Amino acid sequence: MLDERDVEKVLKTIHAALKLKLFRWRLDGSVNLVVQGLATAMNDVDICTTAEGMYIFKKALENYPQQEGYHERTGARFVQVQVHGVSVEILCYDNHELRMLEHAVPRQWKEMVLPVLPVPKAQEFYQQIHRLDKVSLIQAFLEEQEGKVRILP
Repeated sequence: MLDERDVEKVLKTIHAALKLKLFRWRLDGSVNLVVQGLATAMNDVDICTTAEGMYIFKKALENYPQQEGYHERTGARFVQVQVHGVSVEILCYDNHELRMLEHAVPRQWKEMVLPVLPVPKAQEFYQQIHRLDKVSLIQAFLEEQEGKVRILP
């Protein structure tokens, strides 16, 4: 299991390797949720992008061990890169509705601005891939957040 320091080090390395290249990508998986304040375990760093974006990431991280593959369950091509001993999966979903790149928004985290999938959209994503554990976790988080901003009569 990763802690925030591990993830911060990896994301700063990726951020620097990309050298301000402009293309569509976003954080995915548990790291996407943690960056937005949701408490959940992180086992790796997931990034969603396009086929072109996968190529850009592969070139930017060419000095790190890489392995390509395909996830049958979610229908995604991926490149797995080992960065500072942490597994980073760069994914390109076959189903454009799962990519949700048009919904990515910038989020400040640990002195970086990172593209994230907003929590409600992440909940839709997990619903589509049948990860009901994540759907429930996000629902509890959203209800808690709603309670914090509710205006009392």
